[in-house]
Amino acid sequence: MAEKEAAGRETMGPAPEHALRVVESMTSGVVTLDPEGRVTAINQRAAQIIGAEPAALMGETLITILLEDPNNEHLTDAIVEASYDATGRYHRQVEYHSGDRRRVLDLRANLLRGTGGTTEGVVLVIDDVTETAILRASEQRLADELRTRNDTLTEAYRGLEEKSRSLDQAQRRIRSLGLIALAMTALVVGGAAFYAWTSTAPPEARRPPPVNPGGAPAGLVATPRPIRQTASVTGTIEPGKVVEVTAPFAGPVQARDFVYGSRVEAGQELLRLDGAEIERERRKSVVAAMNARQKVAELVDWEHGNEVQRARRQLAQARQNLERSQQQLQTAGELLKRGIIARQEFESLQQQQRQQELQVFSSEQDLAATVRKGSADQITIARLDLASIEEKLDDQTRQLAGARILAPVSGVALRPRAQAAAGAAGGEGAGGRDISVGTRIEQGRTLLEIGDLSTLSVRGQVDEIDVSRVRPGLAVVVQGAGFGGRPLAGVVTAVSSQANIERSGRNPRARFDVQVTIRDLPAAVREHLRIGMSATMEIVIYENRAAIVIPPDLIRRTAQGPRLKVRQGGQGEPQEVVPTLGVSLPQGVEVTAGLSAGDEIVRP
Repeated sequence: MAEKEAAGRETMGPAPEHALRVVESMTSGVVTLDPEGRVTAINQRAAQIIGAEPAALMGETLITILLEDPNNEHLTDAIVEASYDATGRYHRQVEYHSGDRRRVLDLRANLLRGTGGTTEGVVLVIDDVTETAILRASEQRLADELRTRNDTLTEAYRGLEEKSRSLDQAQRRIRSLGLIALAMTALVVGGAAFYAWTSTAPPEARRPPPVNPGGAPAGLVATPRPIRQTASVTGTIEPGKVVEVTAPFAGPVQARDFVYGSRVEAGQELLRLDGAEIERERRKSVVAAMNARQKVAELVDWEHGNEVQRARRQLAQARQNLERSQQQLQTAGELLKRGIIARQEFESLQQQQRQQELQVFSSEQDLAATVRKGSADQITIARLDLASIEEKLDDQTRQLAGARILAPVSGVALRPRAQAAAGAAGGEGAGGRDISVGTRIEQGRTLLEIGDLSTLSVRGQVDEIDVSRVRPGLAVVVQGAGFGGRPLAGVVTAVSSQANIERSGRNPRARFDVQVTIRDLPAAVREHLRIGMSATMEIVIYENRAAIVIPPDLIRRTAQGPRLKVRQGGQGEPQEVVPTLGVSLPQGVEVTAGLSAGDEIVRP
């Protein structure tokens, strides 16, 4: 056993004693495997999790030890997947069974690279997260119960909100009509009173109003105050980012571990596909890859291969036969001169020699053709074939490793938009049905979408009057029932340039889509939000925290533009000032230049 441990440490290469102490003191289990899956190093924590002594595991094949319990098949599959994962970010949670105990392990892996870039093994980092998994399952059950109870309340709230919105609109109309009627009544009464007064009052009562002791008429002192112009829009809550989850290969669904509309965590298993078909294809690719490697090896050593050696032996044999025929023909020529043999026998030997010469020529051609089979071009073609087969094998291996479809991000599991649209239109095609156990799906099909709630998007519509003032970058205050009475800050991120025509009523109205993004969403708010909730957006079109606003009647309109009579600092004689006017508000008109705080504006 000591020899195995020494061999394992030689595989890892020399390491400082300090580094070994650091690994040994880690709270996570650390195991290194060589390319054959043998344990080359293991710390005490990893041995405790596995339930064996470190010395007993050194040099042993980890998968063989784990498969002593058949329930550890998923764990061994994960270790095999990690050995083929070249991204260096392999992460998976699997169950580990040891006797009557069941644990949930958090497995991370990274390939060991040699100086030449070759793979020398894999490093496994193991953590026991059994308690965390139990707590997460409890939280999921509680979330399901809360979601069921919340559905009824949500429907009731939406009905109340629609009724409240209709009532608010009616009240605003009534209030506007009342204000108009009141203003008209006041105007009529005031006009009548003024007429009566001017017609009956003595002349001294109709003199101008008294002046201040300084000799100037009474006026308004410019005082800065905050102003804000907003546009109110009602919208619908959407996830800030939507991630599609697609099928890695074609096959039937073995298990479905999520519910549309529920929350999922990153790394959570969503679906499990039957990989029997892709496994059969992968085994064929393994055989094809082995044959292709053998062919490359034969071509690289073609000069010393069996076919070339056989062709050379055939050529050597043909040359020997030709030499023998030449010797026999030469001897027969001498005997023919002496009259010992007949000419017919001599001519027969000549014919045999010509046949042997043809045989030598044919053997030389066969040898040249055989040698050409191992040329550089043929080796390149064989290597390219091998590379194509290995790429196909790697792709099939990755697809098979994806049989357990995990959530790439945390968020809400949503039906694919194409499927939701087909369902809304009454479609019954494959795109309009939910995924269920036994359903056969095609490679690349969108199984579900995950709405990432780390950021939120609220989508609404503004009318053609306000759209010219709404632009990306404007601040927005978002409120809604899902925020628990807490206003959130957002920003306009998109304003559509194409109108949506509403044809309800007599006069069609053009409305434009506007999208508001809310970042840094508090966790407490995120837990209560649901996709599709309504929200009210107050888009801040204009804001000035120190604005000077004056009544319109203080402005004198001239052909050269607006004019004001101002006593600077409230002292001295009034002077005429050319103001720069800003926005018009119900409170008055903003003056952006020409006035300072403390100036007194005299009525014209």
